[in-house]
Amino acid sequence: MTSYIAQTGETFDAIARNLWNDERLFQRLVDANPQYRTIVFFAGGETLNVPNLPAATTTIKAPWE
Repeated sequence: MTSYIAQTGETFDAIARNLWNDERLFQRLVDANPQYRTIVFFAGGETLNVPNLPAATTTIKAPWE
């Protein structure tokens, strides 16, 4: 787990997009930082715990398989 210092006006989804290129992963940040669960816009300077994402495993099968 790493940490991230929030900037003024940032939101969980914006931080998730900056960190992982996917704002839909914001719930992972919320779960790792329950003390900020009710925050909509960060004041700036809050240190957030950033969980490690599991490695993506994608299997693409050929159309004839």
